[in-house]
Amino acid sequence: MAMISFLASSTAWAGQATLPSQDLRRQALPTLEVQEKAQKVFSASYDEMGWVKQGSRRGQWNLLSNQLYVAATDWLTPYLAVDVWNRFHRMDEVITGGSYVKFKDRSFLRVEMGWGLGRLDYIYKWQTTLEYERRLYKGLSGNFAGRYLNYPLNDVWIQSPGLRYYFKDHYVGATFNVSETISRGPAYWATIKGHFALHKRVSLEAGTAIGERIYDIQDIRASEQFGYIIFSRVDFKICKNLSVQAGYAYSEERPSFTKQDLNFGASLKF
Repeated sequence: MAMISFLASSTAWAGQATLPSQDLRRQALPTLEVQEKAQKVFSASYDEMGWVKQGSRRGQWNLLSNQLYVAATDWLTPYLAVDVWNRFHRMDEVITGGSYVKFKDRSFLRVEMGWGLGRLDYIYKWQTTLEYERRLYKGLSGNFAGRYLNYPLNDVWIQSPGLRYYFKDHYVGATFNVSETISRGPAYWATIKGHFALHKRVSLEAGTAIGERIYDIQDIRASEQFGYIIFSRVDFKICKNLSVQAGYAYSEERPSFTKQDLNFGASLKF
C-alpha cells in the first residue's frame, strides 16, 4: 500500500499499504467458475519487486507471498498464506488462515484471520475478514466484504459492496470501498478488476484502484491522499497443472508518493 518521514518511525505512518494495493494484485484463489474445475490442492507463489519514490527518498518495497489451498470437501476449501514484506529494509511478516464455504446455490462465504508476526513496523497486529458472494442473475453475482484491522495506533474498519460478472472463462468485477480509521475519519475508493482468457494457455488480468488512502502514507486528511493503482498481469499455462505469471503495476498517491513494480508468480494444482 511520503513526505515527512514515514520511515523515521513506525508511528509516523497510518499503515494501510497492505489494503487495496495488496488485495488488487496478489495471486488469489480462482473465481467460482475456476474453482469448480480445480483439483484437490492449489498452491501459488508471488514475488513483487517495487521501486518507490517518497518525496526526495528512493528505495524498494518487496513482497514475497506463498499460498496453499486444499479442497477438503466439495463445499469446504481452507487455505493458508504467508507474506513477507520488505519496505526500505524493514521486514514485516504476516500469516493468514481462512476458508471458503460453497453452498448448493453456488454462493460462497469466506472467513479469514491474519496476524502480524514479530516486530510490527508497517503491518497490523491482526485482522479478520468476512466475505459473501451470491449469484443474482445468470452470470451476475453480488458481493459484500467486511474487514477489521487492529493496528498498534489505529483500528480500521472496511466495508466493500460490489458486483462480479462471470461469462465463459472470464470475469469482471467492481467494488466501492469505505474505510473508517479510528480518530482519522473515513476514506473512499473504488476498484475494478477483470480476468480474460485470451487462449487456452494464455489469460490476462488487469485492474485499477482509485480514490483516497490507497497507500495511506501520511497522517493527513483523506482528501489530501488521492491516488491510484494500474496493474496488468499475464498468466501462461505451461501444462495442465502448472502456470506462471508476470506483471507490471504503477501507482501514485498525493502529495508525493509513486511506486512501480514488476511481479512474477507460479501456481500449481495437484
